[in-house]
Amino acid sequence: MDWVLQRYSDDGNSTLGLLFQEAYSGYRRSLQFFCHVLEDEFREKKVKGETRIPAGRYQLKILKKDTPLTLLHRKYYGDWFKYHIEVCDVPDFTGIYFHSGNEDKHTDGCLLLGFGNEVVSGMQKVTHSRLATKAFYEALYPYLEKGGRSWLQIKDEHHLLDSIAKQLVEDPLI
Repeated sequence: MDWVLQRYSDDGNSTLGLLFQEAYSGYRRSLQFFCHVLEDEFREKKVKGETRIPAGRYQLKILKKDTPLTLLHRKYYGDWFKYHIEVCDVPDFTGIYFHSGNEDKHTDGCLLLGFGNEVVSGMQKVTHSRLATKAFYEALYPYLEKGGRSWLQIKDEHHLLDSIAKQLVEDPLI
């Protein structure tokens, strides 16, 4: 069960992206939209809690540790939450999780999930975050718990623009 996060908007304070689940029909791969994602902004040099993780391919695992954040989320989320799903082996980052939150101040480097997004007073936000986080955990957690392996491929916004520009060059009638 693999995922693709396509970032598309960095306003200097936060980054919006689209999370897709990979699906296969025979040998044919497709991406099915799952939800929106809000992260911190891009920075050349990392600032703790204020920098998004680098684009790349990362394994997702259940972090079976009772960290203070895990205990808080277990109490806050209820029965469906046991442990965090962690984005593993991110260079120079630790404790990168998927969780709910609506705006930049809630990220601290993590990925916030939402079923909608909006810009309010110039601030990018995700909406319906608890519902999206619950749906993500309900989709992925049992698979990981049974020993399944899952990967997240993160693509930066400039790659999206590069692919659109390439299509325009190849077929200017698009």
